[in-house]
Amino acid sequence: MPSVLVIDDDRSILTLAEKTLSAIASVETAETAGEGLEKLRNDDFDTVLLDIQLPDQNGLAVYCEIREHDRRIPDVFMTIEAASSTAIEAMQLGAFDYIGKPLSVEPLRHLIEKATEQRQVSSVPVAISADEDLSGGDAELLIGRSPAMLDLFKAIEKSASRMSRS
Repeated sequence: MPSVLVIDDDRSILTLAEKTLSAIASVETAETAGEGLEKLRNDDFDTVLLDIQLPDQNGLAVYCEIREHDRRIPDVFMTIEAASSTAIEAMQLGAFDYIGKPLSVEPLRHLIEKATEQRQVSSVPVAISADEDLSGGDAELLIGRSPAMLDLFKAIEKSASRMSRS
């Protein structure tokens, strides 16, 4: 079962997230940035649901620390203003997505399912040969895990098979 870390100083948000997500993931909660980062260092999480405004640290600063720990963890920001400049900045920095408060159950569940799926896909290494003849031992490998890279590999394979038939 995927694991989600929820970092927010509002206990009602933590309770709602726990109840909403417990059917699809193992949920850990933290009320401060420090507590959340400590849990992140001690456990593996597939997704982080992160409040932008925390009492001890700005959510963007926490996001940067999460990225230093593991760049593949999808981070979903929670914000009161859905179109806040901070949420937009987080997306530009590479956050997975953001969701407005008050949280709605179905959109939250759907977003976390997408994020954990992204994490699982990005954790599966893929390597294919860039050369047809692997017997030489010095063939180049293309390596990637994201859905976009998997699509690219499939397109390359189709193109190569068409060219070999010509």
